[in-house]
Amino acid sequence: MFAPPSSADGLTLYGSSDDLVQIAGAFREEYPVLATPARVTFDTGTVVSIEYGAGGIWKITLVESGGTETLDVCDEETDGRYTDYLVVPGATSVSLAPGMLSP
Repeated sequence: MFAPPSSADGLTLYGSSDDLVQIAGAFREEYPVLATPARVTFDTGTVVSIEYGAGGIWKITLVESGGTETLDVCDEETDGRYTDYLVVPGATSVSLAPGMLSP
């Protein structure tokens, strides 16, 4: 299994299964998703949309840059993984838009 990139001083966002979004780093939590795309806002100003789409792949789209994030886009044909990863250094909290449930 592919291990997500880590951010010891921030947060990493990625999809899991067909209905979960996970956040790891400064804290660890998983959020059931009711509908996609779902919007996630980080306290650094980074805003993303995450969507479970064609071929069972979680895709993350940068909506607004906070200036420090790194988006690792998966290549499902060669990576053997089914999600993009977003690393946001310095992030300590997120805000969830409609379409997501709190844990």
